[in-house]
Amino acid sequence: MKKVDFCFIFLFLLLIGCTNRQSKENKTPIITKEDSYYNNIVINNDIDNIVFYSEDIEVETSFNIQCNDFLNTFSDIDSYSINNRIEIDEFINELKRTNLADKNSAAIDTRYIVKIQYKNGSNEILCGDRFNIQFRNKIYKASPIIISKIYSHSNNLLDIKH
Repeated sequence: MKKVDFCFIFLFLLLIGCTNRQSKENKTPIITKEDSYYNNIVINNDIDNIVFYSEDIEVETSFNIQCNDFLNTFSDIDSYSINNRIEIDEFINELKRTNLADKNSAAIDTRYIVKIQYKNGSNEILCGDRFNIQFRNKIYKASPIIISKIYSHSNNLLDIKH
């Protein structure tokens, strides 16, 4: 009788242990290479030129300026371009370090546009404000370093603390 009780207790504990381990394993998210690929900005094409268009980042408007309306909304937009390989690489490397913003992030109130021109003739546009960047239909957190790089050649300079 003691052997039978011991066997039932042992099987019961074994069953609980396996069930508990299985539920813990199922709760661990599996991060694939694809998931990490889309959490950061990836640029694989050769870049020919980057053009920056900016407005004073502190300017307030009564409504959010959409990316498409930015160039038509402000009259004093600064623009400059870089085609120096070192400056392009520095900007792109910093851009690649950006992470996705929280899903609850506010809509972009565009204060700058960056036009990335590739050697193959295609272009990509990113828009942003002081908090976020919109690029490829995703919202990323804008770091003070990336904002500083965008405004470094602008008359609309701003004092950003690193």
